[in-house]
Formats: sequence, structure tokens, C-alpha cells
Amino acid sequence: SERAALVFGQIGNRQDRRLDAQRRAMRIAGLVLPARPDEPNNCCMSGCIDCVWELYKEDLADWKQKRKEIRHKLLVERTDLDWPESVLGPEPVDRKKGTSIAMADKFVEDNGDDDLDPNIKAFLKTEMKLKEKKRKLLEQQKAAQAATSSAQTPQQQASTNVA
Repeated sequence: SERAALVFGQIGNRQDRRLDAQRRAMRIAGLVLPARPDEPNNCCMSGCIDCVWELYKEDLADWKQKRKEIRHKLLVERTDLDWPESVLGPEPVDRKKGTSIAMADKFVEDNGDDDLDPNIKAFLKTEMKLKEKKRKLLEQQKAAQAATSSAQTPQQQASTNVA
């Protein structure tokens, strides 16, 4: 067990990581921004179905979405508050007018994973593309199967059910 922890890092489940992020959450103008997810340190590099890096990428996407929502709310509803630049990025120049939301969104999308190793970024991008490709293939197979079964005559369906 100690040897495995040395090789693979600390083993924990996703729910524990999310609860920890909620405990470290930051309140900005009454809105809750969970802490940025920590990079996993327990990847075995064997191509697991639920790779910890894929789960991390999903958690990071959720965090980016929350951050984007908070930026929107601060831009639209709360123009008098100090802008937490270290968390939300640079304050849009024309924030007081409630414009430039597109610029704010671009910053949030571009800077969520800048400190990730480029190799890990490429790995994550490839894994997410493969996952999406598999999902689409399964949908196509299900649609083809549904079309085939609906095209059968009642006699063919009866013989299929009997066999």
C-alpha cells in the first residue's frame, strides 16, 4: 500500500476532491467560486477508461464555467465592487458600462489551464476527442439499430423474439 502510494500518489475519489474544492471556495460579492481543481498525482499511464487526467479536465471545465458565470454577474449586476483580478483576470476597461463581456469570456477560456504541462494539455485534448468520437459512434450504432428494428416486418420481429 505504501509502495503503491509512492508510485501512484495519493488515491482519493472524485467526490472527496470536489468537497475539498468547495471547502476552499472563495466568496466574491456573495457568489461562490470553488477552488481551482488540483492536478492529479496518481495517474498510472495505462490508459484507464476513467483516467484521472480526464476527470481533472472535466473538473477544470466546470471550474472555468463557474468563473465565467461569476464574471458575467459582476459585469452585469455589480459594477461598484472591486474586481478580484488574481481570480477573475484583468478587469474589462469598460466594465462600468456593462459591456465587453465577450472579451471577459475570451480571457476566461484562454487562461484556465495555462500552467499545465504542454504534454499533458495535448494528452487531455486527444483523450477528450477520442471520448467524443466514441460517444458519437455509439449514438450512430444505436440509431442504426433502431432503424433496422423498426424496418422489420411483424413476422420478422416475432421470429427474432422467439429465437
